[in-house]
This record gives sequence, structure tokens and C-alpha cells, in this order.
Amino acid sequence: MSHPVCARRTVNPPHLEGTVTYRIEQLIKQDLAECIPDPSDSRGYLIRLTAHGLAVIECAVKASAEHSRFILDDVLEIPSAGLLFVELLRAYEHQIETTKLPRLKKVSKRLSG
Repeated sequence: MSHPVCARRTVNPPHLEGTVTYRIEQLIKQDLAECIPDPSDSRGYLIRLTAHGLAVIECAVKASAEHSRFILDDVLEIPSAGLLFVELLRAYEHQIETTKLPRLKKVSKRLSG
């Protein structure tokens, strides 16, 4: 599907509106995502990964894991580095869990073209 996604969005902060629409359009153009009718709201659409999009994500996750292992192998040879790394991850997870991010209040998508 290469239909442009036109959206009326209530987003905080407001400057994200065009960015979200543009990114969704690019994902659709590259056959990474598709629009499907929203079964709970006939006025809207849902965005989901295509099989190609899922394959790209799986490849990226695998490459990222391999890269992380490559970097961490040397670091984890240092005594106590593993414990320090675990503590840093815990602190990072805590920060993510306690930080309020802007949320979409309502998204209503329309296809045109």
C-alpha cells in the first residue's frame, strides 16, 4: 500500500503531528507497514508491520545484539564490570519507568488518494 496517510491528531507537543504522519507514510512506501481498518472505529485505521517490515526488524535486532556482544565481550573481562553493567541497566530501566513521555491523546487516520 502506498497511500498517503492524512491524520487529524491531538499530540503533545504539537510539533510532532507532521513528523508522525511523515514517518508512517515512509514506512508504508517502503512496504514496512500497512494501514488496516480499525475494527473498533470505522473512521480510523491501524498501522501494523508487514511481513517485510517484521523481517527488517528481526534483522536489525539480531545485528544490534551481535554488536552489543562484540562490544561487551572485552568490557566484561574486567573484574566487577558485569556487576557495574547490571547496576547501570537497573538505573536506566528505573529512569525509563519513572519518566513521563508525551502520549497521543487520540489518533484518527484517514487514507486519501
